[in-house]
Amino acid sequence: MDSSDKTHRTLVDALQAGNLSDEAREFLTADRPPPPPGHPAGPPAALPTPTADRYEPPNPPPNRRHQTTMTLKSPPQLSVVIPAIVSMSFRLPANLSAQLIGVAAERKLRREPPFTQQDIVAEALRDWFRRHEYHDFER
Repeated sequence: MDSSDKTHRTLVDALQAGNLSDEAREFLTADRPPPPPGHPAGPPAALPTPTADRYEPPNPPPNRRHQTTMTLKSPPQLSVVIPAIVSMSFRLPANLSAQLIGVAAERKLRREPPFTQQDIVAEALRDWFRRHEYHDFER
């Protein structure tokens, strides 16, 4: 469909021009009377005003102070470190990364622990700490 020869106009211009059929105007204005001349959108709809006998605030006012019978206790001081695995991100030289991947794959095929990259790196770090006398951090 070629519409290059047709003129385009906005909806406001069409409503102001007044050359729409009654059916088109009813459809566009949703059964509202047409806007007054000179006003593009017509008068704004009146907002309902709450009456004093039926108005309720949307939310009740917050309590000033929360009353509780619970006694607050400080968390226990744990002297034991709970074993957990923590995610870390760092860069390795490419040759070490390739070697780690290869060694982990070989050990996994032989079912020889440690065979995951994570376990191999953890064991290597433990050995490094021991060699450099960082015994305080072992648990």
